[in-house]
Amino acid sequence: VRLPEGLSGYPPSMHRMKVPKRWKADGKVIEFSGRETLAAQGDLVSVRVYGSRNIGKGQRFVIYRPTAPNEADKDLNADYMVKVGLIEVVRKTAIDEYRAIVLRSGGALLLDDILKVED
Repeated sequence: VRLPEGLSGYPPSMHRMKVPKRWKADGKVIEFSGRETLAAQGDLVSVRVYGSRNIGKGQRFVIYRPTAPNEADKDLNADYMVKVGLIEVVRKTAIDEYRAIVLRSGGALLLDDILKVED
């Protein structure tokens, strides 16, 4: 499932942030078995990690989704993200691709949601 650009489908309780200028995604949620899916806490998802990173079992990623500015934002030209959940890698499946379990989610994870290594 993909939402129209600018819509993120998040409840008000989910953390939302203005994206820092040097912030870069570390990967994204990808389709698996050739089909799109929604995923929630406890589900396995497939992810692609960008670049040559040393990723192993147990590596955690925070999941973010782009969202549009709203009327309360001071900078309407900035990029914003909402924090959707947390995943943990369970195994490597291909070059730069992994299976991960959803540890926490504030709603469904969607195709193309963004990964950022957990700090």
